[in-house]
Amino acid sequence: DVDRLLQGVLWSDPNPDVEGFIENEGRGAGQVFGPSAAKSFLDRHGLKYVVRSHEVMEQGYDVMDCGDGKSVMTVFSTAAYPNGEGFNKGAVLRLKDDGTATPVQFSRTNQLPNGHLTQKALNSVVEMIAANRPALAEVFEGLQDRTDDSEHVTREEWAEVMAGALGLPDLDWMALQPSLAPVTKTISSSSSAAATKSDAVNSNKLQDTGLINWRRFLDLHCVSLGSEEQEDEDGDM
Repeated sequence: DVDRLLQGVLWSDPNPDVEGFIENEGRGAGQVFGPSAAKSFLDRHGLKYVVRSHEVMEQGYDVMDCGDGKSVMTVFSTAAYPNGEGFNKGAVLRLKDDGTATPVQFSRTNQLPNGHLTQKALNSVVEMIAANRPALAEVFEGLQDRTDDSEHVTREEWAEVMAGALGLPDLDWMALQPSLAPVTKTISSSSSAAATKSDAVNSNKLQDTGLINWRRFLDLHCVSLGSEEQEDEDGDM
């Protein structure tokens, strides 16, 4: 019927690993179709490309090769989706008279000149950390096989894990580290043995170890901002 047809047009997605068609369980409507299904459609109608959108792409576009110079192109023109809080690029497609199609990417930066993020974007990163906490913990734990220290990583190791596990290699994680993952500090060895911890703090005797306690870092971000806001709302009722 018409409703099913419109749902299929709006919600169906390409997937190079699918043979033919399968139900689109992720969206709850439409189909997931593979290269063979797309090529059959293109051949039948004498077309070279299917150009579609309505699916966020990290680089702003994606191309599913269907063979014989035919393809399905996904173009998502909203950068930093949604509401300027995300980190995806946007793209448009330039179609030329010779039949070639070239994606043109653009970015909406969330980073200030000093490498720090706007507060809205920083909140988004915190949400991502909370949502991916188990995956981050697994990667950090994997690093401990190389050292006797089960809780600390260097700034560089922390930045590498964040970029890889969250899939955000373009962020300047070293610049974000002070805002997200404070380093461990210790009492200076130059302090006298008789000095108390309070004396050392008051005398500015704390030294930066250059190491991050990753367990403490994850504990700092164990609750997403959305959950905190919901708890505040529940508490006000």
